[in-house]
Amino acid sequence: MDPLERLTNLELQISEYELLKSMYPGDKEVEVEDVQYFSMITAYVESNGQIDIDDSAKLCIQMNMEIEIWSRAVPLTITATMPHQYPAVLPHIHIRSNQLSRIQETKLNEHLAEYLSTIDEGETCLFQVSEWVKETAESIVPQETTVESSTTDDQEKKNKCCTFCRMWIYSHHIYNKIKRRNIVEWAKELGMTGFCMPGKPGIICVEGLQENCDDYWQRVKHLNWRSIEIREKETMKEGGNRFKGMRQVNFETHGKRDNHMDMGQLFAYLTENQSAYAFKLLFGVEGTLPKSMTATNS
Repeated sequence: MDPLERLTNLELQISEYELLKSMYPGDKEVEVEDVQYFSMITAYVESNGQIDIDDSAKLCIQMNMEIEIWSRAVPLTITATMPHQYPAVLPHIHIRSNQLSRIQETKLNEHLAEYLSTIDEGETCLFQVSEWVKETAESIVPQETTVESSTTDDQEKKNKCCTFCRMWIYSHHIYNKIKRRNIVEWAKELGMTGFCMPGKPGIICVEGLQENCDDYWQRVKHLNWRSIEIREKETMKEGGNRFKGMRQVNFETHGKRDNHMDMGQLFAYLTENQSAYAFKLLFGVEGTLPKSMTATNS
């Protein structure tokens, strides 16, 4: 990318974020997913492009708002992921709400995609999107489908569906607090179990209905990652959750930045949850128990 174009784009992205913060000043109404990366692009702009920056990185902004839909206050989260080319190219924007059914949420995002196609090339659009959601969401979400009936319909659909999935996800690293929060909360929202191990590397395991696993992956992969991939996706006809709830797990750390989790303790955790085989799926080598456990068992 041309350095001047990159500098101009990033300057516009920072200005747009500051505008959103001024328009929505409430606590956590507008959040940057990776504060460190935001500081980096700010320094890049302030230095007039004199410092190095990773072209593959993306700014991710979340707007948390509450809107009125059929006399009910519905919380929504708008997640926008912007490459360095934005606003010359469109950002990836997704709307989610645990107060809407899957059908309602899908319909809202389909209409959003249509709206984004009307945005002029080179125009920043996040504030316009937030206003569009507030003004049009009620007309898009069917009135006859109330939150209560939607929840019931979704549950009946889940009861009828018998395809169970367990997904093993490997990331170069997981550090960011907002990202870690989303990883856990999104799984809970979708009724899934599993765990997230932060640090370097980062590991996510989620298990539940296959449609929920697919929905979860669509959300997670669009966050700002250096690299992330599904190492294994297991499917079966009947459920068989191996983990209780969804939580973040932490083990002893080591390394120069104290950010590498103890792999022996991870293997022990997997073994305790009937998933020792997954260690090789994730890392390509057989796992070994920590020396302390080996000595205890001998």
